[in-house]
Amino acid sequence: MRKYTITFFFCLFSLLQLTSCSKDTSGQEINLSYQLLSDKTWYLDYSITGTSKKTYLGQSTYFINFLKNNTTTDSDGLEGTYTVEKIGNVLQIHVQAKTSSR
Repeated sequence: MRKYTITFFFCLFSLLQLTSCSKDTSGQEINLSYQLLSDKTWYLDYSITGTSKKTYLGQSTYFINFLKNNTTTDSDGLEGTYTVEKIGNVLQIHVQAKTSSR
């Protein structure tokens, strides 16, 4: 009798796992990305042009500030807005910026 009871509970547990609710977390990666980006200054470490790589480590170089209100400022004087999107299972940052009128 004990063997059948264990088998019955195992089957019941398996059935409950298959029919249980699942949480949609598709937007959580994007929300986390916004949190990790915002209110920080990000610096360029290196750039790749064609087949050559130029390093900027230890030098003053290009930087961009991502702010909590989804705006950006950078070392070139550009100001704009940014969005984080997931396209083809890859997270991407899209920045739309314009030069300041001086």
